[in-house]
Amino acid sequence: MNSTMFYKLNSVAWGLYFMLLLLLGEVWNASLEQQVILAPFTIFIAFIISSVLRKIFNRYWDLPAMKRIALYAFSVLALTYLWTAICYSFSMTFLGRDPTAGPYGLIGWAHYNLFIMTSWCGAYFSLKYFKLHKESTERALKAETLVHEAKLQALRYQLNPHFLFNALNAISTLVLAKENELAVKAVNELSYFLRYSLDNNDQKKNTLSEEIKLLERYIHIEDIRFSERMQVRFDIEESSKNCLIPTLLLQPLVENVIKHVVSHQMDMTNILVQSSVQEDRVIVIVQDNGPTTEVQAKSIVKTPGVGTKNIIDRLKLFYPDNHDIDFISAAPHGLKVAINIPAEYQ
Repeated sequence: MNSTMFYKLNSVAWGLYFMLLLLLGEVWNASLEQQVILAPFTIFIAFIISSVLRKIFNRYWDLPAMKRIALYAFSVLALTYLWTAICYSFSMTFLGRDPTAGPYGLIGWAHYNLFIMTSWCGAYFSLKYFKLHKESTERALKAETLVHEAKLQALRYQLNPHFLFNALNAISTLVLAKENELAVKAVNELSYFLRYSLDNNDQKKNTLSEEIKLLERYIHIEDIRFSERMQVRFDIEESSKNCLIPTLLLQPLVENVIKHVVSHQMDMTNILVQSSVQEDRVIVIVQDNGPTTEVQAKSIVKTPGVGTKNIIDRLKLFYPDNHDIDFISAAPHGLKVAINIPAEYQ
């Protein structure tokens, strides 16, 4: 929770405890000084101690579980006893009264305060985990929404008249030329690509090898138009084939190359799709030798297109603060898109 919300809730919590102290003071026949002076001072110190604990909890939240629990327990214990010592010293110094007078003494008061502070910690962690669960659920819903948007982006080939016109026109040309085997193959590739987009509508991640198969189908479709102007090479490390990556991550990257480079130049465009595993990370690269300059590569980051922005947003939701996507000018010219994400396996 943010600081403003924490301090509001913390004030309410200790305010309620202050009212409880006043009620208990009546039951225990506490003196007027204890109710009017010591009780507010105790609440004030408790508010400060709990705020310090929150900072400790947040700062060391990412420690390994056992170390984190040990540190938290020590912090609660030490600060609670400090809280008790401060209140005791205040009462003895300024009120001239021993606040622990009774059958349980100072040790009993310290244990009572420890119970109160532990209860506060329980409430704090309950709210924190509730908020984390809520954020996780929201991220999952957003990720699912973006996945569906990405699939709709792929399905636009089914709805986009230009894509269907070009693909079907190329197929009809093969039929007229009596290239029946190639025509049947092209129809099958188009059918597979569209069917995959529909059948995998609920998958968020897929293996790299499956994504490569889909990409090959897409390339076979585009080869009907650009076979003499486009060459795609795959360099897929064996250890990366079973890695899970977001569904339809590769196809939009290759599509961008075909849309912005292959369709605009007559020279041969070489496209490299590469993957590797380095320690616990999987690196995926799509590179072309088009006319992209360094300035143009930098502009993609600032003003990405719809497809590129969709990939960037999905990576943020799938791997918050744990991914990289770089748009680099390839030597001597061209664009290199490098994606670095955690290696996950099916």
